Amino acid sequence: MKKLTKSLTVPTLITCTLGWAWFVSHAIEESNKDGTAKSSNVIKRMDDIKKNSIAHQVESFQIEYERLKEEERKRLEELERQRLEKLERRAKLKQERLAKIERERKLVEAKRIEEVKKVEQARLAKAEERKKQQEVSKGSNENVSSNWMTFNGSYYGADCYQCSGITATGINVKNTIYYNGYRIIALDPNTIPLWSIVEVKTPNESFEAVVGDTGGRIKGFNADILVESEARASQLGRHNIQIRVIGSLK
Repeated sequence: MKKLTKSLTVPTLITCTLGWAWFVSHAIEESNKDGTAKSSNVIKRMDDIKKNSIAHQVESFQIEYERLKEEERKRLEELERQRLEKLERRAKLKQERLAKIERERKLVEAKRIEEVKKVEQARLAKAEERKKQQEVSKGSNENVSSNWMTFNGSYYGADCYQCSGITATGINVKNTIYYNGYRIIALDPNTIPLWSIVEVKTPNESFEAVVGDTGGRIKGFNADILVESEARASQLGRHNIQIRVIGSLK
């Protein structure tokens, strides 16, 4: 635009100057001929010619160009403002979303920690209860185990007369004298309960046994120890034995 303006300046000035001089001289002549009545028409014609001149058009173009440029500048500024507002809104929404995620994460973490605490407290409570039970059981066993009792002991085999080979507690002793690693002994349940674990000392041996049987002749402080056969029972005979309770299978 500036180059166009510079290129048109000199010719335009020359043209306008010549034209203006011609019209002024012509106007003077007309004024002299026709008088003041025609002077206003001459001036009007000069104004019309001026408006239609190249310089006037260039000036109008420059004004329009500046106006359009200003409008474009304002439009771009508005677009930039809207873009920045949009970015700001996005940033704000992102911050809010991140803050929400962080709050939810903290809630989940707090809940997890609380659950872990509850599980740990329950575990500790169970361990403490188990420890107390063990201490009570240990104390009870210690008290019981220190109480040796004297019994009149005898022996019997699974092949005894009219014996079924099944004890009073349902243990099958047809082919064994053990139950879960313990020997089997018959006692009066009113003296020592069934399924009690007892330590037995005889003149021949010591062992642990389960009270797994009773008997018609086993009353009070009488005991009957299961052995391999009635023949073996006859060999061992009858004598006093020592028994103390050390636990229970039930």
